[in-house]
Amino acid sequence: MPDKTSESPLSEADAHHLLSACSDDVFVKTLRGVLLRRRRSGWLTINQAAALAGVSARSLQRRLAEQGQTFTQLLDIAKIDLAKQLLRRTDHSLRIIAYELGYSKATNFSRAFQRWTGKTPAQFRRETSRAKDDLA
Repeated sequence: MPDKTSESPLSEADAHHLLSACSDDVFVKTLRGVLLRRRRSGWLTINQAAALAGVSARSLQRRLAEQGQTFTQLLDIAKIDLAKQLLRRTDHSLRIIAYELGYSKATNFSRAFQRWTGKTPAQFRRETSRAKDDLA
């Protein structure tokens, strides 16, 4: 199975096209996808995301609020999704995964992951590995 975490990066022009053309009902999902695919050049700030969407940062905040989200929540969700994918599908060290997520230290990533999920990355990896073994 191909690793979804290795999707090709998204150009600024393509990101702008996707975000400016999508309807409200898929905007949050599209923005989360853009965040993930643009992460190789660093996680986007709200100002950068707004510029890609062709709106002001305040307009982006309002649009996300209409969908019950904040930019910070959306960014955390994107990071959680990526962290879980990397922990499930790779044997990368926590240091490598932390780096992929933009953390300078594995301990900072571990604390954030535990805050997000209630589990340490090692516990999550063990449990998902055990679940795979049970299915085999």
